[in-house]
Amino acid sequence: MRALLSNAALWLPLSVAFGVQLYKMLAYWVQTGRIDFKVLAQAGGMPSSHSAMVCSLMTAIGYQYGLDSGLFAIAVALAVIVMYDARGVRQESGKQARVINQILEEIRLLNRKH
Repeated sequence: MRALLSNAALWLPLSVAFGVQLYKMLAYWVQTGRIDFKVLAQAGGMPSSHSAMVCSLMTAIGYQYGLDSGLFAIAVALAVIVMYDARGVRQESGKQARVINQILEEIRLLNRKH
């Protein structure tokens, strides 16, 4: 149990991901004047807690095992895949949001005419 509790390559990424989500909750509070704890569990938005998590995992593995280790290579590959996919998902959801907003605007304009 002691080994699990002292595993920096586990706790650092989890702490970083939580810290990013906490930052987003505080930013929401500053913007709206309301604290919403649901923001802690929401995916998406910037900064990306997923990207921060895999980058800190990669850093911890590189520091602990060396930049020439196989574990670091695996961590780098994982980080690249997660960040590439997160970028793609954000890009596609942005495209969909623009189309949905355009459709809603057209519906609103049609309703005005009638």
